[in-house]
Amino acid sequence: MAYDPWWEGVYQGAHGDENDRRGQQRPRGQLQRTNQKEEEWLNAFEQGELRPGVPRRLRDESVAALVSQDDGLDTLRTLLARGMDPHIGVGEGTPLPVALLVSLMYLYDDGVIDEDEIRAWLGVVAADGSLAVADPSGRTVLHVLFGGEGEGEGRRVYDAEGRALVRWMVQAGADPDLPDQEGVTPAMVVMRRAETEAEAMDMLRVLNGSDGSDGSDVDLDRENAAGESVRSIAEGRGWRLGWIGLGWIGQRLRLGRRLRTRKGKGQRQRQQRKTRQQRKTQKTQKTRTQKTRTQKTQNRSYRQKK
Repeated sequence: MAYDPWWEGVYQGAHGDENDRRGQQRPRGQLQRTNQKEEEWLNAFEQGELRPGVPRRLRDESVAALVSQDDGLDTLRTLLARGMDPHIGVGEGTPLPVALLVSLMYLYDDGVIDEDEIRAWLGVVAADGSLAVADPSGRTVLHVLFGGEGEGEGRRVYDAEGRALVRWMVQAGADPDLPDQEGVTPAMVVMRRAETEAEAMDMLRVLNGSDGSDGSDVDLDRENAAGESVRSIAEGRGWRLGWIGLGWIGQRLRLGRRLRTRKGKGQRQRQQRKTRQQRKTQKTQKTRTQKTRTQKTQNRSYRQKK
């Protein structure tokens, strides 16, 4: 990636001249000035001033300032339109979707924003599997959403609207079975943070695809560093996974989808064969008609000459 000349600590565009070498080094003095200009750009951004260009990196304070702005979502779209990398690192390397959700969850738990607004923010940066990317500690957007950040966070996400948001995130690429560095998966966080068995089971059905959604098969017996699994955590709280543990409901629903898809595919294939046969028959009839007309014309000409 080659960068254009700097001003105000930014570069124009995410892609430079392909002929430039990606690893080209800048003079030390110029690099120091570049870092200083970048700090000035970030400081101005956190004060509400959007200067020309886009940053090479963001700070945690920059993301917090972005989500707190009334037009923050439009500002994010503007930066991406200018060429900012949607996979830009935040702080010590946190992916942008994770950093955004960490800041958004404070507003969400306070009732300032709802699930639709979270979906709008993440939808802007949910590209190329970015929702499945973890931070240096292995934490993903689902870990954060379910309340992995601190006590009380993620409380509202266990209702019907929250399950709809989770269903969308899984369909957008979030992995419900991806563990962090301690081996904790989002499903384990659900088992720990849900207040009631009904909340836990309903959310686990979404993650496991047992509700008819496109969820993945969650490993209920995978153990984390402490030797805990989804099943053991549930049993420790006196909950029974029931059919979710066997995956029977999910298998029936997925089998039904496959059968419906296969049936629809068979119907399309039969219709295509029928259409091809009709076209072939029409072509044959047309050829026969042309031959008959040609033969009649030749006979008429022969009789006239005779």
